[in-house]
Amino acid sequence: MWKFSRHSTTPSIETLVLTGVHTSARALILNLGALWCQIQFLTHCSPQMYTRQVWNEVICTLTKKARGFRVGLAFVFQSFVLCFNTLDLMFQVSWSYDRVGLPYHLVDVVDDYISFLQCVVDWVLSRIGMRRDGLAVLAIRGSPEIWGGVGVYTVNELFKMAGWISVFLPEREVVDNPSRLARLCEALYVYAFLSRDTLWSVFLYSSIHDGVLAPTQDQRATYANWLHIFGKERVFMSDHMGQLHDSYEVCHWNSLGTWSLAQSNIFDVFEPTDLRIALQRDGNLGHLVFGLQQWSSVVKKWSSVSPGDDPLTTMFTERGLLASPTYLHPTIYRPVILPDAQLRATWRHSKSYRAIKQLWSVTSPIPLNCVNRSRVSSVSHVEREATLFKNIIETKKVAIGPFEYCGNGLVVKGQGLGANL
Repeated sequence: MWKFSRHSTTPSIETLVLTGVHTSARALILNLGALWCQIQFLTHCSPQMYTRQVWNEVICTLTKKARGFRVGLAFVFQSFVLCFNTLDLMFQVSWSYDRVGLPYHLVDVVDDYISFLQCVVDWVLSRIGMRRDGLAVLAIRGSPEIWGGVGVYTVNELFKMAGWISVFLPEREVVDNPSRLARLCEALYVYAFLSRDTLWSVFLYSSIHDGVLAPTQDQRATYANWLHIFGKERVFMSDHMGQLHDSYEVCHWNSLGTWSLAQSNIFDVFEPTDLRIALQRDGNLGHLVFGLQQWSSVVKKWSSVSPGDDPLTTMFTERGLLASPTYLHPTIYRPVILPDAQLRATWRHSKSYRAIKQLWSVTSPIPLNCVNRSRVSSVSHVEREATLFKNIIETKKVAIGPFEYCGNGLVVKGQGLGANL
């Protein structure tokens, strides 16, 4: 609050009252009545709730070395303390007299999907004059103001959900294609929806004890079940997805001479069931994902055909790209949505590469004889093994996910009591 200290109208700390909590993909926003506070967690920062007794008798009496974390910011209320623990003080706090004055106003992909699509359209159109031959994953990851929450590991998850759109594709091959861009937008909707609707009840709730996040080693390990590809040794999939994967690999490596992606007949390794939450709601982008004719023929009773008045459809229509190939197999999706049991019918080993940060996929990079070849480097077997999720959590290193920040509690069994302390 130092930046307000010179203003005579700055409210005193004693007058602040927590009246509301809001979230975005990048920050936690606290309405403190006379002031608004926005906390960006950045790399290694996480909130914890302590009782005043634990705060006074434990947290405040230990050195940061003994605790294993630093206290970046703490709000001390009458009965509890909201504490933002940080490993390396890499977090950011912003203050304002109102919410409008806070930075980083992101459109919520779940609550306002149409506005999110308009932001994506504006982003695509703003980049048309660029070369756009860099990796699409890097372009998307580098635009957090549009693709909120899509970072080092979530971008791999989204590309898998969107049909294993190859993480090795250049930007223009993804964002200029109606099906691929629509699949990415629908994938982000599903990912955000499930994170909000399911992550708490399935993973987080059972790991909170007396208000403190204190996951056990087994609970940390179960987060791998939430992941699609990042840090996984092998990936389960449906039979037809396995077939698409094998055909994809054969087509890539059997192509002779110089060739381009535009001339290829390679289908994306897409499982529509991954996007069923999005495809089954009104206003879905199924007509872009599959093409209007095919979507109209397969949708039948379980979903609907949208009127096509969304920003994405409008953009591709105006650019004359609506009839672009979908890169989806024309006959394999019968039925479109599979029972959950069929999604684990077979599996393939994951592959890991590096393009600034680590990339994970089950498909191989685009070969050197393709004019759109991938600009990635291989990851050694030793490095890949060291970065597998199951191996990281056996070390003192931080993995990914909601259990992997700093300042977690530790569940201790009371001797003879059979209760958690």
